[in-house]
Order: sequence, then C-alpha cells, then structure tokens
Amino acid sequence: MQTRRDFDKSVLTWTAQKVHLAELIYALDAIKAFGSQNTKSIADAICRQWNIHLSAIHKTFEEIRLRKKNRTPFLDLLKNALMQRMENDDDK
Repeated sequence: MQTRRDFDKSVLTWTAQKVHLAELIYALDAIKAFGSQNTKSIADAICRQWNIHLSAIHKTFEEIRLRKKNRTPFLDLLKNALMQRMENDDDK
C-alpha cells in the first residue's frame, strides 16, 4: 500500500487524467516494456514515481475496453503530438 510519504519523494507529478495514465500503463504492459512484470507492479511503480494514486486500475481498463468510438485517445494524442514536434524541429 502506498503512503503519502511515498508520493512526496517524487519530483514529477502526473497532472493529466488518471484514465490516460491507465491507458499508458496498459500499453507499456502490452509491449512488455518492463519485462515480465505484471500490470499491478508496473502501475504501483509508476504511481510512486509520478506522485499519483490509481485505484482499481483493472476496472478503468475494462472501461477503456468498452469504448466504442476510440479506445486509445491518449495514445493517439501522444503519437500526434510527437509527430508534430518532430515536424516542427525539422522546419528549424
């Protein structure tokens, strides 16, 4: 269980929506970015590092899975923002 003291150690604080963080965590787990770590271990480590508390991340993932129009809006936003940044840097 995380304590407030765990959160205070972090320099960074996640300020985007919690559902966006859940989307990112599950994407990282899907590509095995942290090897064989399970989703809960990944979520706990990221939450400690980024000063955020997520409860019932598995329920959030179920809500993400049930989305009809676009299941990955945050990941799509990240990709588009990165592509735009690279294009802007190319123009410099």
